[in-house]
Amino acid sequence: MAKDQLDIFGNILVQPEKKTDNLELGSLKKLLLDHFKCSDIKAFFEKLADAYKHNDRQFYIDLKNLVGNLDQDWLQKIYQYYGADRENLKQDYTPKTLAQLTAKLAIREDGCKVLDCCCGSGALTIQASQLFAKSSFECLELDTNVLPFLKANLEMRGISNSVKNYNVIDDCNLAGSMEDCAFVCDYCISNPPFNVKWKHPLFASSLPRFSLCLPPEQNANYVFVLTAMSHTSKVGAFILPNSITTSDFEKEVRKALVNANVIEAVISCPSDMFESTSIPTSILVVNKSKKSRKTCFIKIENFCKQEVREQVGQFGGNSHTNRIYKKKFNVIPDDIQDKVLKTVLEMKDEKGFSKCVDIDIIKSSDYSLSPSQYVESEKIFKVERRSYESIVADLNAVTREKNKLKITINENAARCFGNNFFMAVSQIEKSNENMREIANGLKSFGIDVKIDIADCVKVSKDKNVIRIEQNTDDDGISHILIKLITAWTEHYYYLNNLENKILAELRDKTLEDLMKSAITKNLKNL
Repeated sequence: MAKDQLDIFGNILVQPEKKTDNLELGSLKKLLLDHFKCSDIKAFFEKLADAYKHNDRQFYIDLKNLVGNLDQDWLQKIYQYYGADRENLKQDYTPKTLAQLTAKLAIREDGCKVLDCCCGSGALTIQASQLFAKSSFECLELDTNVLPFLKANLEMRGISNSVKNYNVIDDCNLAGSMEDCAFVCDYCISNPPFNVKWKHPLFASSLPRFSLCLPPEQNANYVFVLTAMSHTSKVGAFILPNSITTSDFEKEVRKALVNANVIEAVISCPSDMFESTSIPTSILVVNKSKKSRKTCFIKIENFCKQEVREQVGQFGGNSHTNRIYKKKFNVIPDDIQDKVLKTVLEMKDEKGFSKCVDIDIIKSSDYSLSPSQYVESEKIFKVERRSYESIVADLNAVTREKNKLKITINENAARCFGNNFFMAVSQIEKSNENMREIANGLKSFGIDVKIDIADCVKVSKDKNVIRIEQNTDDDGISHILIKLITAWTEHYYYLNNLENKILAELRDKTLEDLMKSAITKNLKNL
């Protein structure tokens, strides 16, 4: 092994950690099913829907007494895991500390009327009501399946609420009249679904909610912002994907909002905050009464903390249901939340944390709203780079480790192993595409190194094809095979993460050398 090469497989095989008794989701599910005499989780969903339909307050009282501690959003956990529609409705419910920060940024007084736009099971409203207990909440949600969870969450906590089955994109109450759309709240909090496509309605540009600008049909991120603000008289805070700060097709909307001087702040948040996606987000604060010409840009990625949550597998065989999974999440500490709010209200600059920027500077920056463009880094680190040969040697070692076991498996049998298996297969294909592009790119720079291609799995349409082979006449899947596939999938993710780190190192090395080469060339031409 080369002196500067990493010992990347030194700690692959480790003893399993001792299991704990932290089985909150499984225990909660059993508690609910036993108490309400339900055969499965679907039956509990049906009982909750019936309570919503008949406004069964006794059911809500029983539910509250059963779960006891309402500091946790138990119903959100149940719906997120067993019922959320991530594919069609983009349902990823708001984590607690992100909801708290959003509420603090939007709501400036208690005893007011707050709009929660696309409220899901009520995560934002719950946190906002704990901070502003005298306020009432107008809750809009499209998905009828989650409405019973939303109502139960609010009633259990005694939150003053009005729940509407509402299509925010079309700006209409699905269970009411046109008059039910003519409401105005003081403040707005929202975590709408990300990057949803939509179609321009008839006479769209003449609708009052699009008086500033008509958002593009590619996605509806700013449709939610403009529609919600048309029902809000003061301030709104929106959790949105980072793409809204720089995407080309949304530039005209950003331009209109900047020129109208209503963007008070943009806060970039870290990845790995949500339960079901690692996507990093930004909080966009829109203030109709803004007086300063400046917008406050804040980066909190380096000021967050991580917490580890444990969860027993809920689906599959014993290899899953008897196992505790650990996952790390980023959370925003209370002191950082308060610091963000103080920084926005006082429009303060702090190196490495915040920068308050005049409208004219944003215009000259092509209307970018990315905090990374304006917030200065606190430190600049000089990194010593390894040689290309050493980096690629580690990269190829990862690929060779993947290729030690090749699996060919029938498509129907593969479905028994769940989405993680298919995601791993997809990542292998994408990884190979990336490797070919990197190899061609390095070759064009005159760097002659061979990058190996992964050849470790194949999903076949041939009936009953499984290699490593299965010896059974029926349609059942061997438990040994399930354990093997599970172990392979987990090991693949370890290797993939390691591969990404090495690729990042290779990228940084390449960019650094290209810049050195360009500088040398320019000096020679002087």
